Amino acid sequence: MTDDELKQLVANLSISQQETDKQLRATDQQIKATSQQLEASKKEVDKQPVGWDTTQVRRI
Repeated sequence: MTDDELKQLVANLSISQQETDKQLRATDQQIKATSQQLEASKKEVDKQPVGWDTTQVRRI
């Protein structure tokens, strides 16, 4: 491999790594948002009285 080919390969790998890092950050944000939604839902469920009639729950 020539020096120019190696430089191009390194540049391409760097670009790919940056894109991967960006995707990982986006995925992490989605996971955090989902976790917060689950916690909020759990708190709502925990507020319901024991023996809550789940047949009255409407599907969205």
